[in-house]
Amino acid sequence: MRHNIKTIADAHIKARKTNVFLDVPVKNRREVIVALYNGYTFEHILTQIEVGYCGPISIFIMKYFKYATIGYKIGLYDGFEKLLLNK
Repeated sequence: MRHNIKTIADAHIKARKTNVFLDVPVKNRREVIVALYNGYTFEHILTQIEVGYCGPISIFIMKYFKYATIGYKIGLYDGFEKLLLNK
């Protein structure tokens, strides 16, 4: 399970670097989780996780220099884990 969470977070990191998000319309939390496991990426979900779990300097570095710091990655992994495992 942890491997899937890392894969989902890494896909969002790549999407942030390239500014290409593959999203589909979703109506509820279950549809979001299914879409994430199917490889879709959502900018609005990534932004919410960044704000909640990553430091402002890490977010700045990612958005402007396209570099994911260790703190940024750990924050995303934690945020996606809580989202997907309902913790």
